[in-house]
Amino acid sequence: LVNISEDLRVLVICLVDRLVSMSELSQFPEELQDKFCKEVDRLFAPLAHRIGLYGVYTDLCNSSFKHFHENEYAQIDKIREEKLSLHKEKIDTFINSIDGLLKDKGYKYVIKNRVKSPYSIWNKIENKKVSFAEIYDLFAVRVIFDYADNEIDEKRNVELGALKEKLEQIKNGDNSIDLTRYELLEILDTLDK
Repeated sequence: LVNISEDLRVLVICLVDRLVSMSELSQFPEELQDKFCKEVDRLFAPLAHRIGLYGVYTDLCNSSFKHFHENEYAQIDKIREEKLSLHKEKIDTFINSIDGLLKDKGYKYVIKNRVKSPYSIWNKIENKKVSFAEIYDLFAVRVIFDYADNEIDEKRNVELGALKEKLEQIKNGDNSIDLTRYELLEILDTLDK
């Protein structure tokens, strides 16, 4: 792969091929499954991460983790899904609040959200020596602004700073998202005066 890595398309094809193999892992003999997963851990997942294919990276890591740690994967995934179903309405309300607020202010943006993957949760538990209950970034919301079309002035920087500060307070909390649209508007409207 190092010799042919000058053409990114070849690397992408290799990654997609391995991703397909991992999705059909159970069809291969056990020793070949182990070999594929070790190659994913050592080569393909880091490569996907390095070239910015984070979705492929996550899928590869989850497949390998599920193969080598089936019980841990099942346990983490079950808890993760329970927490997601418990907080889904709050997360949607939060995203809708931010969306409405930013639309009203005339910003151009994209809102993305994610739920931490089973592999990522396990990796954090192992490396940081924390419990599942101590993982505070199980859910994440990212707002990506299009600054090319929005003239950035001092006032908007102050508004965004206040919004960021409030979001940081939530981020450092316990995933209990209780910020209302009114509270977000109050922060920015106070700055408008």
